[in-house]
Amino acid sequence: MKLKIHYDKETDTLSLWNGNPASEADDVADNLVVDFDDDGEVVGFTLEHATALLGADLSSSMIALHNDNAMNGKTVLDKFTEAFPNLRRETKGDHTISFYWGATIYFRKTREGENIARIHSNYLKNFPNAGQLESYLKRQKVPIDLSQSHPDYLIGPEHTDRVIAILGG
Repeated sequence: MKLKIHYDKETDTLSLWNGNPASEADDVADNLVVDFDDDGEVVGFTLEHATALLGADLSSSMIALHNDNAMNGKTVLDKFTEAFPNLRRETKGDHTISFYWGATIYFRKTREGENIARIHSNYLKNFPNAGQLESYLKRQKVPIDLSQSHPDYLIGPEHTDRVIAILGG
């Protein structure tokens, strides 16, 4: 069974969850909450004040761990291409996935060599499930690149699966 691992930098909480729905939670120790399903089986853990308790900068560690586990050796572009194979276009080394006019995801390589998806923030309304997509991007505080001529949401490995699911892939 694979665990989903999430670190929330803002609240400094580290969560591990097996994907099954939780119906009950219990504080079992200082800063440790355990989630249980309807049968009383453990489905997840949440560690509060994780950075202080573990003595590590979890934000970069969790991104690296998430990239290794959740992506299964695939790039962001690979995952989007698998989800939307008929929508991918490539021109002069540039890759795009276009749902329709004004709803295009652009891909580029980061300095670390990882693909990243870029969604123009002014065109979110044109995407499938636009309200849900915009809500997710804002709620998760997905970074916006303001250095370009227009602001783009930067969809990295940590958000790829969820964005694909919202878009209907």
